[in-house]
Amino acid sequence: MLQIKIKSVIYSECIPEWSWDTRHSPLIDYDLWYISKGKGYLNTPHGSFKLGPGRCFILRPGEGYLGKHDPEFPLSVYAAHFDFNIRNHEFPFSHLIEDTLFFGKLCKKLLESEGSIREVWMLSILNEYTESLKQKVYIPTLNEYRTIQLKDYIKKHLHETISLDNLAKIIFLSRNQTTRVFKNVTGETIQDYIVKERIYYSETLLLHSNLPIKRIAQLCGYGDQNLFFRHFKRKAGTTPGLYRNTRGKGK
Repeated sequence: MLQIKIKSVIYSECIPEWSWDTRHSPLIDYDLWYISKGKGYLNTPHGSFKLGPGRCFILRPGEGYLGKHDPEFPLSVYAAHFDFNIRNHEFPFSHLIEDTLFFGKLCKKLLESEGSIREVWMLSILNEYTESLKQKVYIPTLNEYRTIQLKDYIKKHLHETISLDNLAKIIFLSRNQTTRVFKNVTGETIQDYIVKERIYYSETLLLHSNLPIKRIAQLCGYGDQNLFFRHFKRKAGTTPGLYRNTRGKGK
C-alpha cells in the first residue's frame, strides 16, 4: 500500500539575500512548494519558471535547482519535504499556476497539523494537485517556445560572444523582432538575461572551484575583467573575491 512519509513542513519568509542552489547537492526527497508572496524565478532541469503568489511546484529527488528572488519582493513559501514508502514510486516534476487561495489554505492546514492527520492533509494536497494538473495542461505559445530556444542557446554558450544576429537566426526573426519577443515574454532584455546567467554561472565557479577569478571571468564570456567586476558587483552586491571568501566551502 502506497503511503507518504513527511520529513518536514515549514513556512518560510525568506530574507532579502535568499538564494537556493541544489545543483551540486541534489535533493534527497520530494519537495512541494507553494508560493504565497514575493517574486523570483526557479531554474530546473525542465526549464525556467517564475515564482510568484499562487504558484506551486513538485520538485524531484536527484535533481538540481537554482532559486532566486527579488530582494524588494522577498518570497514567502510553504515547503513540505516528503517521500513514499515504495521506493520505485515516482511523482513527476510539475508546475501549477493556481488562481485561487485554495492551495494556500491546504498548506496552512498541513503546517498546523501533526502525525497521521498531517499525512491526510498531504495526500489531499497531492490528489488536488494531480487533478488540477490534468485540467490545466499548458502548451507554450509560439513566442514562448522561441524564448525557450533563445535561453537554451544562451546557457550553452555563456563562454562565447553571443550576438543578437546569431540569436535572431535561431528563431528566424529580425533583430528587432527577436528583442521584442524576448522582452514581451520574459519582462527583461536579452542583454540583461545574458549578464544574469553569466553572473550566476560565475557564482557557481567561485564557490565550487579553485580557478583564479580572471579565468572564471573568461569562462563566463568576459574578456574584460573590469566589466566582469562591475557586472558582478551590480548583481551580487559584492566583489567576486569577497563572495568566494564569505560563501565558499566551509563558510
